[in-house]
Amino acid sequence: MCASQICFAASPAELNGASNISTEEITLSNGTKTGVTVTELILPHQTYYNPKDQDKKACFTEFDLSNTNLSVEVINCGNSLVEEKTVKTAVENYKVNGQTVLAAINGDLWMTSVHSNAEMSKKVLKVSRGIMIADGEIWASQQIGMENACATNDERGTTTPPKAAFGVTTSTQPIVGSPNITVSVKNETKNVTLNGDGINRLPAPDSAIIYNHRCYTTNYALNDSYEIEIEASSTAFSTNGTVSGTVKAIYESGSTTRPTIGKNTILITVRGSKISTFKNSFSVGDKVSFKCDITDTLGNTQLWKNVTEAIGGHIMVRRNGEVYTQLGGNTEYPAAFIGYKDDGTVMFTTLTSNEDGVRL
Repeated sequence: MCASQICFAASPAELNGASNISTEEITLSNGTKTGVTVTELILPHQTYYNPKDQDKKACFTEFDLSNTNLSVEVINCGNSLVEEKTVKTAVENYKVNGQTVLAAINGDLWMTSVHSNAEMSKKVLKVSRGIMIADGEIWASQQIGMENACATNDERGTTTPPKAAFGVTTSTQPIVGSPNITVSVKNETKNVTLNGDGINRLPAPDSAIIYNHRCYTTNYALNDSYEIEIEASSTAFSTNGTVSGTVKAIYESGSTTRPTIGKNTILITVRGSKISTFKNSFSVGDKVSFKCDITDTLGNTQLWKNVTEAIGGHIMVRRNGEVYTQLGGNTEYPAAFIGYKDDGTVMFTTLTSNEDGVRL
């Protein structure tokens, strides 16, 4: 994962002043055409896209998901959010059902030591800022405001703005929105339902975060955390099902012993003002269930409920053909864009310095 942005993309032909335009269709080694086209061009300096005195290289990869031989897959660097690999290495390691990767692009931003510092966690926990859904499984929900509580930049103590994301539904319809994943925790034994604040987020103050092995083997929670370890046969969260398990152990606030997150572990990590509520609601042996839901602040909730692949993009820069600043700004810098056009054509776009000499 790297810095990226989400947009409803413009056609390469719409970029004023573009030069050195070249377009080719990706073909397989046996000569089979794929329907995926790649356009590269140079954008001059002193344009909206690049006010600095330096030309930029742009690369547009376009494809239509009505072609049933094509699919969009969200692939992580490994089995957990915190693993790090370049796009090239991640693609080389991706071997699923004999599929051939035709194009790949960075997605989302990591949380860094700016937020995950000694006030927040024992070590830097590099989870994504936005949501991540792969094959219908929720790997992470969106960043929450309390993750800014200990930030070392000007975000400290602020609420986090909505995050943009790109997704594909079960009917292969692309969608851009600002999805919000919520999770409820029900103690079936005591008939008590509480709200979690996120899935695989930072172990933030005054929050209750739900973890599974998609995060990592540990969440680096501080010893002031109250943690509930739940054993479950399946820990895969989704928006169309319930995950159930049994409370295996409870780790009191102040304890130096912290749990390990295994493949059959769900961990509720609670800090600050939320501890008293959770402490009075769970005991070892209790049966617990988790239910997730998703809404879209831009109004496409029903479509997002059917999304099986989704990647966060931090901010949206273009919507319905217009520059869009409500989920971010219009600062210019090398970036990756994911979006689609009115005809449904999906576009992966990268913008980088011409001198870099590489296709991102």
